[in-house]
Amino acid sequence: MILSKKGKGTVRGIGIAVQGPLDVNRGISFSIPQIRDWHNIRLAELFEKRYGIKTFLLHDPDCLLMAEKASRDRRSDLIEKNVALVRLDQGVGLSMMVNGHISTIGYSSEFGHTCVNPEGTECVCGNRGCLEVYASENGIVNRFRQESNGKYPDNPGIDGITALAGAGDPLCSRLMKEMYSYFGLSLSILANMFPIDTIILYGGFAETVRKYKGELEAVFSSHIFLHRSIPIRFSELDTNAPAVGASLWATKNILRSLSFAETEE
Repeated sequence: MILSKKGKGTVRGIGIAVQGPLDVNRGISFSIPQIRDWHNIRLAELFEKRYGIKTFLLHDPDCLLMAEKASRDRRSDLIEKNVALVRLDQGVGLSMMVNGHISTIGYSSEFGHTCVNPEGTECVCGNRGCLEVYASENGIVNRFRQESNGKYPDNPGIDGITALAGAGDPLCSRLMKEMYSYFGLSLSILANMFPIDTIILYGGFAETVRKYKGELEAVFSSHIFLHRSIPIRFSELDTNAPAVGASLWATKNILRSLSFAETEE
């Protein structure tokens, strides 16, 4: 559809924002936990054969951080040199910018699969107690269904669970408390390991987390070494942000290849 609307221009590259572990250099998507039988897919090669256009993959959160940085540049806002961006949707993803450079490019940082509860619920990855089990939309909805034992006839989604928590429902209140407790602790570990200036949250589930911003910040700040002040912000970017970042990544690679070709001449 996009190629049909390109007009008289020439499409030089395709950028794809990919979830899950991947090899950026070889264009391989190793797995996407939510997609059955998705293993070692040579995604870039498939697109190049189909469209005849050079294709570049990048981890979805890295695309978001590229879009965030470009957007903030455009608004002439202050760009923090050290930023952690966490995507919160069906899963949990992380990208980091250190000294103005996105440092997670080249490997997939699976922040959502760090263990926060060794004896916890089994995750789709096969391990137990991953952050994603407690601080993602899918994780919370799945745990609700496992623990509710059919007591809730409407089988609510994340919005319904959040509403029930607000009304004082014991199970839903506990799920939300575990969400901001484990997530706040995980963010503090990240901030204690790296010189982070700002944390940015993006995604559909981030809007649910926003309702517990005060509780999240309280847990987060209580575990920060020397009690450094690190703001937690919510991204203003829309749902097109991953595609924007992927296109920026493709553009960067195309320009680099053109520059390299010129130096060889």
